[in-house]
Amino acid sequence: MCFAIFCFFFQISGTFVDENQVRSIVDEIKLVITASSSRKRERADRAKAEDFDVEESELIKEENEQEEDVFDQVSIYHNNMD
Repeated sequence: MCFAIFCFFFQISGTFVDENQVRSIVDEIKLVITASSSRKRERADRAKAEDFDVEESELIKEENEQEEDVFDQVSIYHNNMD
């Protein structure tokens, strides 16, 4: 995984990155994934609320789909690198 991330940023920047830069990139990606998981949990909690309605359900569904689309795009890019 770390090597793939390294390759991804190497292709974007066109320059060499050192181990500390790779470590920093990986740390930032971990933060993004953690934040995404947190948002998903918050949406799931909102869905359990007593005053939850159909309109709110649709909004949560859209938010989840948008978040999944981002991860799908990253996955597609990663798979094309191999």
